[in-house]
Amino acid sequence: MNEEKLLRIEKIEKAAAMTQKPEDAEILRDFSRKISLGRQLSEKQESFLTKLMERAEREVEWVEVNDDINAFIETLKCKVLYGTSTYYWQARESTYRRASQIFNYFEKTGKIDTEDYKYLRSIFKGFTEQWEEVDAWKGNIFYMKGIGTPVLVLEKYVVTRGMKPVEPQILVNVLVNGVSKSVPVDRLLKRKPKSKVEQ
Repeated sequence: MNEEKLLRIEKIEKAAAMTQKPEDAEILRDFSRKISLGRQLSEKQESFLTKLMERAEREVEWVEVNDDINAFIETLKCKVLYGTSTYYWQARESTYRRASQIFNYFEKTGKIDTEDYKYLRSIFKGFTEQWEEVDAWKGNIFYMKGIGTPVLVLEKYVVTRGMKPVEPQILVNVLVNGVSKSVPVDRLLKRKPKSKVEQ
């Protein structure tokens, strides 16, 4: 099956999942099965399919994707594909399958609806909270463990992979004594350490 046909089937399946009308969902999935089996739709069927897909899209609220949301979704994708243990997902096959479908659709269309976005955020609640918290750090003074001197937070970025699969990690660029340096977020303290133990 070629890439164009696969993408079309994915879009139809997505429309079936999005629609609020069970009867529309059933018809859309029937069209998807026919196309996957290599059957040719008639002109009338093609027109009806287009109308059903357009109606499903109108029923859905889409997320307005900006650079930060795009980076966030790409990071979660790497977290699923490269970071989290295979054994973890073996016990969560349905979650892995749905997340993979969301990532695939986003990669090919650049679109994600609000329900899918909420679902991804719920899977990695802690990571999501950390991601959003770090955004507020820009321009603020923190203290770095092991140094104890104040540093200025410049910007957030993410390491998603290296030579080997790695757990995605949020880092920040900080200004230390006039020099820019990249550090993991867990190296930063919001208050000056009082003892060597904290440093």
